[in-house]
Parts: sequence; C-alpha cells; structure tokens
Amino acid sequence: MINLLHRRLYFLAIIPVLLLGCSSKPELIEQKCSTCHKSSVVYEKKHTMVEWERQLYGMETRGLTLSPEERKAILEILAKNYSLK
Repeated sequence: MINLLHRRLYFLAIIPVLLLGCSSKPELIEQKCSTCHKSSVVYEKKHTMVEWERQLYGMETRGLTLSPEERKAILEILAKNYSLK
C-alpha cells in the first residue's frame, strides 16, 4: 500500500517535468549537478531558498566548482522553479 502511494506521489512530482519536456531542464543544472548524482534529484524536490543555499554549499564542500555567476544563476533557477514559497 505504501509502495503504491509512493509511486503515485513520485509520478505527480514528475508531471511538470514530463509536460515541459527534456529541453526545459536548465542546462546549467544538468551540467553541474549531474556530475555526482542524477539531476532528477534536483527536479524531484522543493526546498526553501535557505535550504537550497545550504544544499548548494554542501555540494561545493564536496568538490563542486562554481563561479559566482553560476552559483547565482543556479539559485535563481531553483528559486523560480523548485522552491517552496
């Protein structure tokens, strides 16, 4: 029962990505975030901006290299599309 519910919730979470198509995935996130894990991890979650900043900082401490412009651009994408208001 829980497994079926989990599958339904997952499907509901990816509907926007499916409807927008693969080309709607931000190239910068695809390029930077998928070096260590699947980029779908980013699209499946919604966080507050403080949480996203913390997540990004954690990735940088693990070796992700971002210019200040890339960091700002990623946070803007996350704020616009994947953020809890």
